[in-house]
Amino acid sequence: MAFTASTNNLSLSVLTFTGNIKGTMAGKYVFFCQYLKGDETNAKLSISFIKGAISTTTAFLSSPTDTATVAQQVFTITGTQNVAIPITIPSNATSIVAVLSNTGGTPSGTVVVDGFPDIRNA
Repeated sequence: MAFTASTNNLSLSVLTFTGNIKGTMAGKYVFFCQYLKGDETNAKLSISFIKGAISTTTAFLSSPTDTATVAQQVFTITGTQNVAIPITIPSNATSIVAVLSNTGGTPSGTVVVDGFPDIRNA
């Protein structure tokens, strides 16, 4: 399942969007972000997952590595650019949750985010 989330202005606060990945059999999900930087310092995309058998609404933080210290998987885009961000999907996740936010300055940039399962890794 693919989806698009967009905001004309990062000052719209945090944008959270959820993609249903149950049944995709993909090992990765790829976000394509088109970022036109404004007065904010950067845009951030934070990733978490939902496991439907536990809860249909509780998002579990995605840690980029297997380590004793869990850190939220966050991608920071610092300047105007188009980026592809691949995300590894835990085997039993049913949904992927992405949170788009910004830091610093007066947010005025624009972001368009498209997400697609990478079925080549199925």
